[in-house]
Order: sequence, then structure tokens, then C-alpha cells
Amino acid sequence: MAFPRDLLDAAASLLAARPATEATARRAISTAYYALFHLLIGEACSLWGVPGHRQRLARQFDHKRMRDASNEFSRKYLSSPGVVERTVGVVANSFVRAQESRHEADYDLHPLFRMWTPPPRSIQSSFLFSIGRRSGARHWRKTTCTHFSSKTDHEMRPKPDLAKAIETTPDALVLILEGKSVSIPWEDCSGRLSHASPAERNRAVLSPSGYGIHWPLIDEDLAAGPLLRASKV
Repeated sequence: MAFPRDLLDAAASLLAARPATEATARRAISTAYYALFHLLIGEACSLWGVPGHRQRLARQFDHKRMRDASNEFSRKYLSSPGVVERTVGVVANSFVRAQESRHEADYDLHPLFRMWTPPPRSIQSSFLFSIGRRSGARHWRKTTCTHFSSKTDHEMRPKPDLAKAIETTPDALVLILEGKSVSIPWEDCSGRLSHASPAERNRAVLSPSGYGIHWPLIDEDLAAGPLLRASKV
């Protein structure tokens, strides 16, 4: 599961950056959330019996449905006496908290940003290790936590694709990257966007991290990197 690990490496690099700033903290939290988001999608799709359908299936997951399902699993299993059920509850609760933190990091620009308070080890303990407890990701947890705690900055993996700006046209979403722009037809972005009205598509918000794009009128969230890979750029 290389891509989620790459995202966590990028988050770790941002947290280790000096001088530490609120901007790097926000970007690290947003990037760490997407690590969990893509990990859970990848683990779920790996169970699908037809490998050729998995990439298409992965694009059907969305943030709101995953949050609603995670809320339900958290309420049902977090206090369960069974180890497996309780672990499911811990991961579900971690996803809900991570998504709340990501929304605050990306869209709440109040200068008193409360997620700036915990040190990196607190974030690692409360968030990364609860991700790793998921039974289908134990090897990933072990590898990732080793990289997180021991890698130096120059050993970090490349950061994920980030957009500097976005534009919308009647036919496509345009990602402005470093030195180039890429047009992605709406039908290749997501089913929800392919059926959205021009007004709904045009109301797009790029997160400060440059990683996530939010359409508030249809409650759609997409990431720049997966969009670029899907368009074979």
C-alpha cells in the first residue's frame, strides 16, 4: 500500500520542517487524513473479486458516506469487549476525528488554529498507531511507523502531487501545477461531478494544502494526485 505510506512520509516531513509554521501544520494534518482515506479505500477494494474493477470501484467512495459509516461503526464497536470489534471501532473513530481535523485545517482559517497545539509524537500516537491497528494493515503500520520515526528529511519520499490553483470550464476541471496545467473531463472526475450543474461545478474550493478540492454545493471531495493518475498524466 505504497501511496498511503507516501502521504504519511510527506506529512512527517512537513511536521519536521523548520521553522515550524501554522501552514506546515495544516498541510501535514490534511495530508495525513488523505493517507487514512486512501488506505481504507485500498483495503476495501482489495477484497473485490475482480481485480480489473478495483480502480473503478475505488472512485465510488466519498468522504461523507465514509464518515457516516465510520460514525456508525464507532458508536457500535468502540466500547465492544471483543478485540476485533473494538479495533474496528478505533479505526472508525480515528477516521471521523481525522476528517474533522482535516476540514478545520483546510477550511477554518481562524488564526488561533487549535490543532497546532499537539506535538508530532502526540499526533503519531493518537492517529498513526490507531490506523496501524487495523488487522489488514499490520505490515503497513510497522513499515510506516519505522519510516515516520527514523527517516531524515533528505530520505523522505517525494511529496504527492499538489495543485497551485484550479479553474473550471464547461467541459473540464483544470489543475494548475508547477510548470503546467492539466484538463480533466468532468466525466473522468467523478460520477457526482459528471451529473452536476455548471453552477455546482464552478463552486470549487482548493484546500490551502493544494491536495484536496471541495465542491460544497454537492458535498464532493477529490484529491489532485488520484485525478492526475486517473487521467494518465
